[in-house]
Amino acid sequence: MKLYSNEEKTFSDSEIKELKNIFKILAITLKACLTHEQLVIETEKRKEVQKALERSERKYQWWLKICLKESL
Repeated sequence: MKLYSNEEKTFSDSEIKELKNIFKILAITLKACLTHEQLVIETEKRKEVQKALERSERKYQWWLKICLKESL
């Protein structure tokens, strides 16, 4: 079976099978890299949200202290 042929090279069945396996491995590796990158991005976003929540909580506590002092 010839899947691809040109003047320079004709691929054998075993070479075609090997190339298919290489491309499968490359696809799996790429998917894993993209998944990892997405996890890194999501983790960074969570950290930013957590920092924003902490800042808001500190501001809320500060205002609460002021209100309590003024009410006394």
